[in-house]
Amino acid sequence: MNWKRLLKVIFTIGFLTWLVRSQDWSRVGTTLVSMDRGLFALAMLLSLVMVPLQAIRWKVMLAGSKGEASLGLVFRYTALGFFANLFLPSSIGGDAVKSVGLGRATQSLALSVASTFLARVLGMLALFLLFWVFLAFAPEHLPQLKMEIPAMSFVGLGFLVLGVLFALIPKLALPQFIPFANRFNSLLEAIWSFRSHPKLLGNALMWSVLIQIANVCFSYLAFRSMAPQILTGGALLAIPLIVILATVPVTIFNVGVKESLAIFFLGKLAGLPPEACVAGTFIGYLAAVLQALPGLYYFLRPSRL
Repeated sequence: MNWKRLLKVIFTIGFLTWLVRSQDWSRVGTTLVSMDRGLFALAMLLSLVMVPLQAIRWKVMLAGSKGEASLGLVFRYTALGFFANLFLPSSIGGDAVKSVGLGRATQSLALSVASTFLARVLGMLALFLLFWVFLAFAPEHLPQLKMEIPAMSFVGLGFLVLGVLFALIPKLALPQFIPFANRFNSLLEAIWSFRSHPKLLGNALMWSVLIQIANVCFSYLAFRSMAPQILTGGALLAIPLIVILATVPVTIFNVGVKESLAIFFLGKLAGLPPEACVAGTFIGYLAAVLQALPGLYYFLRPSRL
């Protein structure tokens, strides 16, 4: 076991121990039993649109390329990615499954992986933009964001630097004597090929914003179903922060991370009690299982691929 895996195991045990010992689980259970079932059902329905929306964005990014595939094929591998997320340590594992699968099916592995990578970057950019839009409509929360505003500004600087590098830096290539140089150079070539399609990237960003709006709305409904007194403005600011920080692979399967972030940000900005935060994150896990069902179908019926 290398030191990175060891650290993950230590953090996982630490987060899980803190979560188990710090919560009144009887109150969590009571919150789940007494939830607003109408809002819960609406949240579950909204979660179902995530798979087709991500498939459409991916299809948009592949439009006009030699690796272009039918929307049906793109949907199948998107669904398989959601299914893989249930078993692999992070959502990046699901990205690997779907991009490699579609790449092999279309004989364009580098383009499939590159488009998946750029889609993830655009998703994070969309969340970043939504945070500032929500802040413009809820400026009363500014005094509560003394650490978060500088941090998000730093993230914005990072996106700016990446954008400049992507637009201006000449194509890079690794020397051939380095192992796997050919594969890595093919991936870089595929990523750089998107520079000549700014309209395509703009359309993909538009779909990314739509996906993240749906994601934020789902989370808001899930938490509101647990606590009707939730402060809407604060919740809309907290959710992008939670999602962005939860992408950092600190623990195995992100155990305890989302719950801890929800308790901190939603408690501070939206006035949610800890038991409602934990119960709301459980709804997210249930939604992940629901979203994985189409992928389970394709996994059990490989002939359909």
